[in-house]
Amino acid sequence: MNGNRSRNWAPLALGFRRVVGWGMRCVALVAALSLTSTAEGRRPPAPAPAAQTQSAKLAEELSAFRALVAQEAERNRALSNTLTELQDTLSRLVHRVGELETEVRQLREQQHNAQEQAREMREEVRGLYVESSGLKGDIAQVSDKIDGLTDNLGNFRLSAGMIAALLVLLDIVAVALILRRTSS
Repeated sequence: MNGNRSRNWAPLALGFRRVVGWGMRCVALVAALSLTSTAEGRRPPAPAPAAQTQSAKLAEELSAFRALVAQEAERNRALSNTLTELQDTLSRLVHRVGELETEVRQLREQQHNAQEQAREMREEVRGLYVESSGLKGDIAQVSDKIDGLTDNLGNFRLSAGMIAALLVLLDIVAVALILRRTSS
């Protein structure tokens, strides 16, 4: 695993090592030049043409190093901006998740309340069914009683009609007897 990690970072590490190496060379050269000029107390002698080409190379390398540092600084700024954007996005997401959790909690409460109302309504419907079944039984009993009363009323009418006829007959007999006694 470490081999893979070093293999992945190898180009970057080599570039960084090269930049650090050149930077160290530049620092060593400047230190050597300053030590020789201060040690002698005079101006350093004019560089030889080979030294001028070497200093030109160092100047090129120094400018390349500065360009690399500037690129790295730009990358760091871009990375910093990206991280800031990601942090903002993450904070918005965390806020939205909190809102969604609140909404889910409210929806669960509403669902629970609806289930409780449904249970209560079921119990009420059961009660109404039992009550309506009882009323149906009561209606059937009243219907039977009405049928019995109707039969009794029919019997009463027949009996009352017979009694009325018998009374009329007795009245006729009584009138006839009274008339017979009065005529005799």
